[in-house]
Amino acid sequence: MEAVAGIPQAHEAEIACLGAALIDAEAARVVARNLTSQDFFLTKHQAIWLAVAGLVERASPVDRVSVYREVLRLGQAEQVPPSYLLHLEESVPTAANLAHYVGLVKDATLRREARGLGLRLAEQASDPGADISRILADWSEDTQARLEASGRNGGPPVPIITSLP
Repeated sequence: MEAVAGIPQAHEAEIACLGAALIDAEAARVVARNLTSQDFFLTKHQAIWLAVAGLVERASPVDRVSVYREVLRLGQAEQVPPSYLLHLEESVPTAANLAHYVGLVKDATLRREARGLGLRLAEQASDPGADISRILADWSEDTQARLEASGRNGGPPVPIITSLP
């Protein structure tokens, strides 16, 4: 997937997370533990995360060479040229602000999910034969589940509708 205007993404934060993982062993563990491949918008970033996470899981060194070898092993060489890994390393002088960048990536993920939920809600609500009460109840439950999974649940669910005539 390439960058698309209007779709929430945190391109620079993704670069910061992956670059930090390449230059700092603890950063690699933080990235592997706190993000998933789906948190990354770009396909090449997803492939790099899979490589980093695999290396971390096996307690192997995480650096440009080992990540590229893992990318090759995963069959993702087309997505990730070696020069891109060098670009990631050079883009991040320190891993000091990693927690902030992980938060930005997670925020963009949640926004993409919310956008997708909204698009599905609009599509379902456009069907005149659909049960709108059921659509809204399902949407509310799905939204609440995503909030809880993201750790951003600020309290009990607020019903979208309290009753329909």
